[in-house]
Amino acid sequence: MKQPSESGQLSQPKTNWLSVSRKGMKRCTAILMVFVLINQVFAQPAASKYERGTIMSVTPHRESGPSNHSIERFDVDVRVGNVMYTVLFTQRVRTYGIQYRAGLDIFVLIKHKTMTYNDLLGETKKVPIIGRKPVPEQKSNVPPEPGRR
Repeated sequence: MKQPSESGQLSQPKTNWLSVSRKGMKRCTAILMVFVLINQVFAQPAASKYERGTIMSVTPHRESGPSNHSIERFDVDVRVGNVMYTVLFTQRVRTYGIQYRAGLDIFVLIKHKTMTYNDLLGETKKVPIIGRKPVPEQKSNVPPEPGRR
């Protein structure tokens, strides 16, 4: 109801800015939920997917041109699923061991041109991928369980 002011004119009743109708509150909540969902869908970075890989072979890298003999580099073939990746591994000075890692299972993250892995000390390392080729799926030599074929 409009109330007369001191000047005699009718004025709007004073409303509390905190009072919101239920319909308005539902609308506000719905809009807030939409913004939260949009943020979750588009602003969240894609989760990294590490995959199990097996080091299949390690061979010394053949340098084209003059090479520094104090730095050892190796071509390491890592099988991940049905793809064989060849990465260029540079061994740190006064360390050894990659030559003896064939057969080791490791978890790797494959990007377009790099492979990321954690070494035996837990340090994250990145190596460049210098080749990739598909390999046929491995057939298991284990006989099937009885009743399954």
